[in-house]
Amino acid sequence: MPPVPFVCGPHGASFPSNDVKLAFYFAKFNAEFPTEEHCIEELCRRADTSLPECRHCGNSLVNKQFGDRVSRCQNCSRQTWHTAGTFFEGIRLGRAWLAAIYLMEHGVFVSSSRFHRVLGIAQSTALNMLQKLRAIIRMHMDDDGPTISSAVFVTVFRKRSFMTPAKAHPRAEQEEIDRISHDDPSAAGSGAVKDVAASLAADIGARYFGRSVEKSKQKEHVSGSSELDEAELGGTAGALAAEDSASRQGGLSGHEKAIYDSLSDKPVAVDKLCDLTGLEAADVAVSLLILELAQLVNREPGDHYVRCKQGPHSVTANSFRSDDSGNNMTVTVIASIDFVIQHCHGISRKYLQNYLAAYWCYSDRATWRPGSLLKLCRQSPSIKYAEILGYVSPPMVKVLSESHC
Repeated sequence: MPPVPFVCGPHGASFPSNDVKLAFYFAKFNAEFPTEEHCIEELCRRADTSLPECRHCGNSLVNKQFGDRVSRCQNCSRQTWHTAGTFFEGIRLGRAWLAAIYLMEHGVFVSSSRFHRVLGIAQSTALNMLQKLRAIIRMHMDDDGPTISSAVFVTVFRKRSFMTPAKAHPRAEQEEIDRISHDDPSAAGSGAVKDVAASLAADIGARYFGRSVEKSKQKEHVSGSSELDEAELGGTAGALAAEDSASRQGGLSGHEKAIYDSLSDKPVAVDKLCDLTGLEAADVAVSLLILELAQLVNREPGDHYVRCKQGPHSVTANSFRSDDSGNNMTVTVIASIDFVIQHCHGISRKYLQNYLAAYWCYSDRATWRPGSLLKLCRQSPSIKYAEILGYVSPPMVKVLSESHC
């Protein structure tokens, strides 16, 4: 088998694209498990042995045809269904199930739309399979791990679920969750929320885009000027003091501030923002991404942007806290958002935790090495469709610490 082909990434880095990995590992899967019978045999294995054994007496001498799920013991003559009581009990399409597990164990993310084309199954069936596997992973996320408000991920809520209010944007689902979660609705619109969002934007800009808060150059002019009267001096000094305070709290950089000041509650096109600010299109795109991640702006259809309304659904003060080990979760959150947008183009809030679990499987190759997810499925009970349909992500979702990324 040839090595995985690589593609050139940013700054000359080489890494396998998800499409290349999908093609490579699906070909490898077909070579290892060419038929449905081979897949059923793999699903029926117990623990780390390839030999089926009697569930009643433990005898390994059983009569079993290759590719069958049932065997008869030569000792007690009783039948054993080797998928009974496991995640695979009563499943159909064993080949599709094993293929999904195989790809996930090798760090390949596959959407339901892609999976149904590759395997030749209905997309609803593919989605049901993938959601059940993500649910298995979600159930084994560390209960003591870091949590964060689901409102931080509002930029990826672009698909509706039955939890989304009628005739409302998918973000309305998060807004409803936050209205229920907040004890004090009168706090909506407070300046503290906006300060936290601005601080977050500065952190994202400085950490990932080389942004820095631009300090005012007027201070020397104010202190050395004799031409300003007392009122003007007082007003200017007050403004500078406020700006210094914002800088200490993590204020916006010059580019982000210029764009934010150019926006209002009415949608503005990207081209118009370039004209208003005098910035290049590339700088505007980066600044809009930073402001969107910090939930200071919303992207509207047609590549238009508006200011976010600072309400109960906005960023809260503990949204981007550090976990107990001191790891800043900003890294994980931004990587998770990028993962969802890149591979899914957006999700519903209802299944956010399942997709964060999928990101864990995708990124943590040490934990989810080949064979690990299959073993976990063999040890887990089956998941009913009603359980998937009834699940709703909690207000505080689990994320990975930086050490697991």
